[in-house]
Amino acid sequence: MVRLETLQVAGASVALEISCELRRNPRARKITLRMKGPLLASLSFPASMGWRSAREFLENKKDWLLKRSMEFPPALSLMDHFSGGGKISLGEDGSESKVVLKKDASISSGRIDFSNDVLEAFLPARECGEIFLKRECRRLAREYLPNRLHWAEEIAGLKASRILVRDQRTRWGSCSSSGAIALNWRMILLPADLGNYLLFHELVHLEEMNHSQRFWAKLERLFPGAGETDRKLSVEGKRIFLAGR
Repeated sequence: MVRLETLQVAGASVALEISCELRRNPRARKITLRMKGPLLASLSFPASMGWRSAREFLENKKDWLLKRSMEFPPALSLMDHFSGGGKISLGEDGSESKVVLKKDASISSGRIDFSNDVLEAFLPARECGEIFLKRECRRLAREYLPNRLHWAEEIAGLKASRILVRDQRTRWGSCSSSGAIALNWRMILLPADLGNYLLFHELVHLEEMNHSQRFWAKLERLFPGAGETDRKLSVEGKRIFLAGR
């Protein structure tokens, strides 16, 4: 069971509203508190602990929550991401393409041209470039991410019952008990190795709906260096996860 709590936290010059998922875990031996985003935390606690005690623990961690929240990078605009050299991964195996932004005052609506591994985005003067880029990135993700997952399925010998592409607030992907895999559209903004790691991560969840040693052993066989890549994702992917928000 999960409960969502909202806390008001404040410092010398900032006041934030942070949401926290409180989750009672029968297998947990200790309390675990972590930040899943700049304004979202997760608290897991043992079954022997009551909800009120968990809430009191959270109240006592307001300073910690504020400090960790401020460590997240500022939200990243897609305009800045691509202008700064950010690429887009649309190849079946995650191969990356250069993105070129072009402002064109003569067109009334934006358009995307994709050829020779270069994606050109023509931005109209009258339309917000950021809105246009997010709309097109989500469309491209819906078009290309399922093919990337099919590529990983062939290698893994595993198959999802359904593939969804969403705009998740807290995770890169998920796998349901029915075998449906949901992928965050921002995966196409990640470097190929990080995006491919996420595909295999979710596929292994088709057999192991946990993060046990057996899960990591299976993932390591399919994706050597999975543990190190997961740590790399937690650092390099943090800013991209905030893109287009």
